[in-house]
Amino acid sequence: MRESGGGGKFSRLTRAHIERTLTYQVLMVADVADLLGLSVRTLQRRLANERTSFSALLDDCRRARALEHHAEAHVSVRTLSKELGYSQSSCLSRAMRRWRQP
Repeated sequence: MRESGGGGKFSRLTRAHIERTLTYQVLMVADVADLLGLSVRTLQRRLANERTSFSALLDDCRRARALEHHAEAHVSVRTLSKELGYSQSSCLSRAMRRWRQP
């Protein structure tokens, strides 16, 4: 389920929490489920009903943030990868290649 949908209530709430908490931490579905007062499984089920998933929303938020910072030449790949919660710069590089694919 790669499609990010994003039009439903829980997709919007989840995306908002991801965007607020993404900076400099590894974000897990359990973190966002707790913020929303839901179990992980309930959040996953509700997102699936909206034709998306936590990982698709997280990937979309990371992509948007990476594109924002890409315009800022002074931001290094290493700094950006840490900000987006990637464990290594190579993970961000792989994601960027994936995002460029049609």
